[in-house]
This record gives sequence, structure tokens and C-alpha cells, in this order.
Amino acid sequence: MKRSFSLALSLLALATLALTFAPEAQALVCAPGDKAEVLWKGRWYPATVRQAKGNSCYIHYDGYNNSWNEWVGPGRIRVLGGSPTAVFVPGAFQVGDSVSVLWGDKWWPARVLKKKGDRLYIHYDGYGNNWNEWVGPNRYRAP
Repeated sequence: MKRSFSLALSLLALATLALTFAPEAQALVCAPGDKAEVLWKGRWYPATVRQAKGNSCYIHYDGYNNSWNEWVGPGRIRVLGGSPTAVFVPGAFQVGDSVSVLWGDKWWPARVLKKKGDRLYIHYDGYGNNWNEWVGPNRYRAP
């Protein structure tokens, strides 16, 4: 009886832990500024990612007006120069870790100096401390 109660309690603790962290885990398919190709009616078109949320990307088709902008899922986008699907878990980076940080329209190598929730205070590799800044999860990813 005592053993089965202990096992049930352990399983309950594991289930609670999984439910606690599951909503935070999200597939990050793209990031703002990424260059990509988007599938539309059987053809791939060049595009730029404007926003990212969960596993969806809000894109702008290069050379077309904004009326064509749309949200697309991972099955319709392939990010150029990167992995098509990277898993991002908020809180995964720690002080001292290397990260890539979006500044302008380019990803720059950086190191984590401080952490507050899902925000990171970073130092850009090879640049002065005057460039250090706080960035949110939409601006950093694994190097």
C-alpha cells in the first residue's frame, strides 16, 4: 500500500511538472528578419519574416506589396541559412552561454551576461560594452 501510494505520488508530481513546463515550450520555426522561401500554390517565393509566434511566421513576400503578407506554418516555410525547425524553450539559456541575437536584419554572436525571466542581457562578441542590451525571446536563439 505504501509503495503504490509513493508511486502514484511520483507520477502525479511528474504529470504536474510536465503540465507546468509544456505551455512554455514552443517550436520556433522562424524569427523576425529571417530570409525564407514560402510555398504558395505549388511554387516557392522569396520572403522575409516580419513576426514569429509559436510555430507560425508572419511573412512579407519580397517584391510584392503588403496586402500579400500572411501567417504561415512550418509546412509552408523554409528559412534560408538555418534549420527549418529549431526547438526553443524559454529559460534554456544561462549566464555565460553563447547565443545569436537579432539586431537590424542580421543575427550576431553574443554571450549571456544576465538573465531575468525569459529576457537576456547580452554582450555582442567583438564589440564594446556600450552595445550590451536586454533582449526578449523573439530576438535570440541558439547559435
